[in-house]
Amino acid sequence: WTKGKVTHAPRPVEAAWLASIAVAVEIELHAPVRIKDLSAMRLRHELRLPAKASPEASGSLHFARTSKTGQALQIPIGPQTRRLVQEYLDDFRPLLPHPDSLWLFPGKQGPDRHRDTAAFGTAITETIADFLGFRVNPHAFRVIAGALILKRDPHAIDDVRAMLGHSTFNTAMKFYRRMNTWEAGRRLGQTIADQRATGLPQRPGPGPGSPLDGQGRPGPGSGPGRGRPR
Repeated sequence: WTKGKVTHAPRPVEAAWLASIAVAVEIELHAPVRIKDLSAMRLRHELRLPAKASPEASGSLHFARTSKTGQALQIPIGPQTRRLVQEYLDDFRPLLPHPDSLWLFPGKQGPDRHRDTAAFGTAITETIADFLGFRVNPHAFRVIAGALILKRDPHAIDDVRAMLGHSTFNTAMKFYRRMNTWEAGRRLGQTIADQRATGLPQRPGPGPGSPLDGQGRPGPGSGPGRGRPR
């Protein structure tokens, strides 16, 4: 395998850890849960896949109680995401410690422990930075999800509330106001750019008897003392 411009000998365990990060990112893109909920996902509990799946089969994520708000989340995952997760389960997860445990992301400490939450979040951030050149922490996926939803439909406040597991509209509305300000600024900037591209509107010419000539300058007979009774 190749990282950067350096070719390395096969490292199956390192590849398995990297595959787990890829699955975590894919899940966060479709179900932006908090890192505590992500790291504690279990097979056949939070993650549910069909036993015998066709290539176009889908799956689902079920969080009976999320860590911060206690809200339940049920989110479908499409065929592409399901195939990626299934490939990880079939080819890579068996290479990780305690592959017989129920944890989607098993830890090193024992079969009863999932991957350390803080370490997992750091690994996600650093892996994204290594491959893309910028840092994205796990919580940023929640911001990304809200931004994408509102960009597609500025009125989809309830979608933001539902996807991010907010118990009330208050938090979703705070997010909406931030995004709405951003979009309002973007629209204003685009309006200014469009106006500059088309030029300023032409001023109407002087009307009959106007003291201005065609270029907006005072015409003959319009200077001081002209045209006024002495």
